[in-house]
Amino acid sequence: MSFIVTQELALAWTTFAVITAGQTFGDLVMFASYRSRMSVVGSVPYFAAARDVLSFRRPAPAVHAICGAIAWFGMLAICIAATVTA
Repeated sequence: MSFIVTQELALAWTTFAVITAGQTFGDLVMFASYRSRMSVVGSVPYFAAARDVLSFRRPAPAVHAICGAIAWFGMLAICIAATVTA
């Protein structure tokens, strides 16, 4: 919302960087949760953990993951569009 009011590109890209950091943290939590619940030791393939989250066996994390992806791609599109039109 701040970017819409101020039209500052740096603010938009900074917000995108913060969202990316949050997504990275979320992925780490997703892997830790998968390892804990499935009793897996070591690395976990990304798609196995993502498939588990998006299976909706646990609805709250699934909805959170979908909303997070929409926010990330949406913000990326906003940043690119604003940069191109600037």
